[in-house]
Amino acid sequence: MLNIKTKLFPSIIIIIFVCLYPLILTSCWNRVEMKERALVMGTGIDYTEDDLIEITTQLLLPVEKGVTGEGGGNGEDAVWVAQSTGHTIFDAVRNYITKTGRRLFFQYNEILVISDEVAEDDMEIVLDFFERDHEIRLNQFILITEDNAADILEATHEQEQVPAEAIVDMVQGQNFLGKGGEVTLFDFTGDIQSNGTSPHAPKIIIEEEEDGEEILKIEGIAVFDHFDKLAGFLEPDQARGLNWVAGNLDTTVLVVNEEGDSEKIDGKHSIEVIQIDSSIDPEFENNSPEITVTVNIQGNVGEKQSKTEIPIEDQKKALERQSATVIENEIKSAFEKSQELNADIFGFGDALYNHYPHQWQEIEDEWPEIYPELTINIDVEANVRRTGVIRD
Repeated sequence: MLNIKTKLFPSIIIIIFVCLYPLILTSCWNRVEMKERALVMGTGIDYTEDDLIEITTQLLLPVEKGVTGEGGGNGEDAVWVAQSTGHTIFDAVRNYITKTGRRLFFQYNEILVISDEVAEDDMEIVLDFFERDHEIRLNQFILITEDNAADILEATHEQEQVPAEAIVDMVQGQNFLGKGGEVTLFDFTGDIQSNGTSPHAPKIIIEEEEDGEEILKIEGIAVFDHFDKLAGFLEPDQARGLNWVAGNLDTTVLVVNEEGDSEKIDGKHSIEVIQIDSSIDPEFENNSPEITVTVNIQGNVGEKQSKTEIPIEDQKKALERQSATVIENEIKSAFEKSQELNADIFGFGDALYNHYPHQWQEIEDEWPEIYPELTINIDVEANVRRTGVIRD
């Protein structure tokens, strides 16, 4: 018996080897060597005068090919900005081969900048390529500009060799400011597919300073209507009004005036908001939808530009009243602007659907007519925990 097993053992080994050998030789069918690809860090979309699609990309240069220049944080260019045109986005992307000799690789793309002219078309169609391509990450940021997207991508930045990374920092910094926004491809397409939320995205601009230098800034929010087309923009304070409700703020600074002294610089206080809680509570009254927005904030006095001597408790209550008023006004202004643009960027329609699905189905088709006439109640409570002391 032992001899039979001994004789069979080599045969078994050979059979196992024959079965496993093809697996050893197998590799990804669509694997492409990185040296054959151009690494994209940022992408912009414009229309040409001939109504073609123009794609602008920041392409990461290999380290050994970096050249000395004026752009970049340390005087070296880390990216090459290239452009290509086509009848569709995919066509333009593939046409890069005529310039680079390489296919574009979008795995590292961090920003997608879209001109207002392009954004005025159906964004679901505009973004179709970026949703389908398996290389493209859904966590890249979307930004809208009234300038050419190409100009945004061609702008340099003093602190970063890769300008796209500087724009990412500006977007992510909105959690501490709130006068723009942080919207990914996933967020934007999710709003497109939602029951009652109109998409929005931060607005990026090129601003010329007094010394003539041009800088990039994120300022305001682009608003899209229920057809997913650009309808208009929120101003920075209106953008923060949206962010109070949407819960997109970690912290921010409120500048409030001392009561009765609104015109004097020495009557201003800076309140550092350190905690924000918000909720949207929908209901139906006589078959008509109503919305209550509640925002509660906690804050501390970060700066006082007043020499007025008043009791601490009286000062605290006054600052709380003023803070609540500022927040309420920003929310109200943002909401009224969204009604003017007929764009439910607050997601009130989704809130109604989640709480009252049957009633929502009855009014869903009429929501574009209902929203401009919608009534909301705004309830803001501010708590200034510490008025602060000046250190000796």
